[in-house]
Amino acid sequence: MQTSITNVLAGTHSRAQSGLADTPNLKGLILKESNKLNSAKEDGTITTSELLKANADLIKQKTAEHKKDESVVIPDKLTREMADVLSEEHNCSNQSSLGGRDAVIKFLKKLFGMETLGPILKEPNGIDLKPHDKFMLHELFAFLLDASDRALFADQLTELIKIIKFRINFQQKMNVNAAAFMNKLQFLKDNGIEGFHTK
Repeated sequence: MQTSITNVLAGTHSRAQSGLADTPNLKGLILKESNKLNSAKEDGTITTSELLKANADLIKQKTAEHKKDESVVIPDKLTREMADVLSEEHNCSNQSSLGGRDAVIKFLKKLFGMETLGPILKEPNGIDLKPHDKFMLHELFAFLLDASDRALFADQLTELIKIIKFRINFQQKMNVNAAAFMNKLQFLKDNGIEGFHTK
């Protein structure tokens, strides 16, 4: 399945580019290696003004460095027209990356359901969905492989509720109670619910 999705992404033409010489298409979305596609952010838009300020700051910095070392290259000043083009290109690429990622996630949700994908797609409260840029697609596929040996999301929540309702049996030694509690926490950890300490 991952191979099929990778092939589709590799054969999909898009303005969005990974920036990797050997991956000039949407295949970059599924790679572990960080690139312009899989690092796209939902709040990653850039304005013309931001580009012009960044360019002016860089020129100022490099000019100061050039005075001490003449081999330092001072970048060209961006015109507003050039900054418009660059910001438009970046924003279109960013949106295309997010759209490609969203399409893969929707396909996997349809295929496996939220019962399986809930732990990685939802926030810890179990209700809100995470932004797509909070995880990489390769992490989602790794989770799916691992999830084949895990309990369903509903079962995980049931176990979590049991832990919240856990009561100490004062007729037993504290180390017995502690061991029972740690076993329950380890079950959650083994089934993808992180954030608890088991030591």
